Amino acid sequence: MAFIAENLYQYRQHHKGISQQSSKENAKYSFTKAIHETMKRRGIKIIDNKDVPDQFTNAEEIYQLLQYQTEPLFRIRNKIKFYVTSEILIVFLLRVP
Repeated sequence: MAFIAENLYQYRQHHKGISQQSSKENAKYSFTKAIHETMKRRGIKIIDNKDVPDQFTNAEEIYQLLQYQTEPLFRIRNKIKFYVTSEILIVFLLRVP
């Protein structure tokens, strides 16, 4: 095994790329519009005791609606729920003949 002392991949940056600063707002808009459409399609009307808007108006409105997901208590509760569910599933699978 030998170490290759040269770059094998050159990361390209172009002004219209989604990861570039000028496209950041478009990416944010597209992401939140897709989230809103998903909520409407699934019939979700309330999230964290807040009404889901009938019409998509701007990205910030959706980000504010989903803000609770970034709080530490929510994240800890989700991790606990995942581990408990996983443990129950493992125990169930081990008991099934």
